[in-house]
Amino acid sequence: MNNELISVIIPVYNVKDYIHICLKSVINQTYKNLEILLVDDGSFDGSEKICDDYKEIDGRIKVIHKDNKGLSDTRNVGIDNCSGKYVTFVDSDDYIPDNAIEVMYNALINCDVDIAAGQYKEVFDHNEDTSISDYEIIKLNTEESLEMMMYMKVINNCSVAKLYNKKVFEGTRYPVGKNYEDMATTYKIMANSSGTAVVDTVVYYYFQRDDSITHSIINKSYSKKRLVGLKYAFKELAFIKKEFPDIVNSARCRIFVECITVLRDMPVNEPDKKIIKKLIKRYRRFVLHDKKAQKKDKVLCYISYFGQIGVKLSFVLRRMVINTRFYQLWNRMNK
Repeated sequence: MNNELISVIIPVYNVKDYIHICLKSVINQTYKNLEILLVDDGSFDGSEKICDDYKEIDGRIKVIHKDNKGLSDTRNVGIDNCSGKYVTFVDSDDYIPDNAIEVMYNALINCDVDIAAGQYKEVFDHNEDTSISDYEIIKLNTEESLEMMMYMKVINNCSVAKLYNKKVFEGTRYPVGKNYEDMATTYKIMANSSGTAVVDTVVYYYFQRDDSITHSIINKSYSKKRLVGLKYAFKELAFIKKEFPDIVNSARCRIFVECITVLRDMPVNEPDKKIIKKLIKRYRRFVLHDKKAQKKDKVLCYISYFGQIGVKLSFVLRRMVINTRFYQLWNRMNK
């Protein structure tokens, strides 16, 4: 088995209370041939010093300090300065199982593709299992990968929980100063790849700093920036129509889901709500008649007939269920 250098790019910004757990999870990986690139995006809470301290502890760690320009620029700097043939991203308040990189690398090599994609799990503490023992691998070609990502089946559009051949970033970088940078970029990267090895298990723990239902759903502040994700969804649709017309319904489904999440977060008196409701009405018919669409998205179609109140309530109830101890225990027992 090959043992290529893998660059782990970790954007850092004011995370002194979380970065230790992240770095330990990367340093302790069973795959040892790593370049760990800490890109400090102008931290001022002590995170910048922690980065320098870890550089003295582990010779695989490199640190870049730069002015604050946001996550996209930080990732771009990491890509431009890394030396590995393969690249993965870990956000500095998250962590990964101790053999996550090895599992993804073996899947990528064995399937002879450019991307390995695992699953992520939202967690509210740091007590999750930290080793992968049982999983399946599914090999998908480029078109299948894009289709599954648009349907949000087995592949998500997040930049994390993936291992990339660095060449897939040729001609593509994350949009600086924009929200939803993953949504703007991941489909281009997948289209530039030979395919994806899907690792059907959790390879990434996405730490939730605030699990308040009322804060995250009902009282979540709304901004016009929330529409940026919808704009990217339409760009995805235009791209898919041109390059992969056989899977265009998957992109239409993606637009419907994005419209639903926008409607969920909108205040009741938001003027743009009428436009969003028209888009939901237009695109839900594609979802309802699409045999490949996820069942939960079809359920959202029916819920959307009850308007914004129904949509908001469905997400609140879902979050309440997820936050129950019973649900968390059931998940652990059924891994």
